[in-house]
This record gives sequence, C-alpha cells and structure tokens, in this order.
Amino acid sequence: MQVYKMRTKDGEELYFSAPGDGGYVTLDGEQICEGGGFTGATLTCKIGDLPRVARKWRRQYLKARG
Repeated sequence: MQVYKMRTKDGEELYFSAPGDGGYVTLDGEQICEGGGFTGATLTCKIGDLPRVARKWRRQYLKARG
C-alpha cells in the first residue's frame, strides 16, 4: 500500500493511498477522479507516482471550488 500525507495551508492533513503495485487512488477511502472531483474517470497511479497524482488532483479540486 502506498500512502501520501498532504498538509493543507490551513493545517488539515489529507491521506491519499493506492495499492503498492499501482492502481486506483483514494482520499480517505473515497476514489478521486479527473478534474478534482469524486465522480467521473477514476485516477490511477503507478509505483512511486502517488505524490504527483495527489498534488495535481488537489490543485484541480481547489480550482473547481473557485
């Protein structure tokens, strides 16, 4: 299991995870999707790629929220 902990500017901790050999990415157990949401095309990652995928999703999430 790959786990990536991200701390937001307001001090909140987000935990992204994916299977050890790559696969679907989750945030606190919920699959994350393209465009910064939780519905649609589910994001996947390869081994060692989780931090990049998580940071990109978070940027998209914040942009979508305005």
